[in-house]
Amino acid sequence: EESEAPDQHSDQSNVTQNSSSFSEQELSLDEESSEAGAGYNIYEEINDLRILVDRWRELPDPRTWNVSPETQRLLQHWRRPREDWTNLCPFFCQVEAAEIAIWLTEVALKVKEGKRFLDHLRTANVGASPIDPLNRLALKLATGAGKTTVMAMLIAWQTVNAVRRPDSKHFTRGFLIVAPGVTIRDRLRVLMPNDPDSYYKSRE
Repeated sequence: EESEAPDQHSDQSNVTQNSSSFSEQELSLDEESSEAGAGYNIYEEINDLRILVDRWRELPDPRTWNVSPETQRLLQHWRRPREDWTNLCPFFCQVEAAEIAIWLTEVALKVKEGKRFLDHLRTANVGASPIDPLNRLALKLATGAGKTTVMAMLIAWQTVNAVRRPDSKHFTRGFLIVAPGVTIRDRLRVLMPNDPDSYYKSRE
């Protein structure tokens, strides 16, 4: 008795269609659950935070920035006009990314507007890992925007403050850098102070 051969094209089409439907459904569920579960609009939160950081950046007196003296000097250094740089000048998006991390770490605890964002981060971190929540903060930059430079800026900011304030829980001298492969890992060697091409030596 001869059996009819399966229609491979039909099976492949079904698999593709099912895979596509699953991906769309999964994406939809992720978006709905993240927004409904956390009870916030992520784009609204980000835009509101950027507005606050914009206002904070415009404060003329560094003594009103609510940051450490070391952070004050770093911010003044990074915010210099382009013509004052003899080497590569950081892009605005790079400085803004560092400013947001600084604002959430040093400033938010001292201003009433900061409670909303700290509460949001705390809730999101507990939701992601309820047993032992890890304090997570993501900074999103476009491809080619210079994320490695931002990493170097954050490491410098944390290290300088940690050395001056060894008992502080907000600063550290230890850093774990996770890379998706050997190629990217090798590119990130510039974040090591002892590397011949270290960003801390080659950039202002």
